[in-house]
Amino acid sequence: MSFVEPERLRASVVWGGGVHYNFQAEWVRRSTNAESYLMDHEICRASAFGLRNLDELAAYFPSLSLKTQGLLDRPSCPMLIVNGKNDLQTPIEDLYLLLEHGGPKTARVFPGGHMGQTPQTLPTIVRWLQWELQE
Repeated sequence: MSFVEPERLRASVVWGGGVHYNFQAEWVRRSTNAESYLMDHEICRASAFGLRNLDELAAYFPSLSLKTQGLLDRPSCPMLIVNGKNDLQTPIEDLYLLLEHGGPKTARVFPGGHMGQTPQTLPTIVRWLQWELQE
């Protein structure tokens, strides 16, 4: 049997992703009724983790924090962090926390809500990836 080392990850995009504050019980409860969510947020989020309700989710979610797990200062590939300034599902504070830790990163905050969805968002991400992945 031989071991083949996987290719090094060359770039990543954190697009409206949770880092730490997103996983805190207070945010879980506050973001559950975000108007930008299309379905019953409580049931969808809880079910995705095999849980039954908001209380179980609020108890479980803190363990997912990258800060709590000690991952924020570990080495990473070049990273673009994107979110909406007024996202009701993922707190903008997570973007800033990620910028404060680890290696240098690139960030783009768009006006508006969830994930910074504007006509410029996806083209911005694609251009950044093209730049990063040039050989």
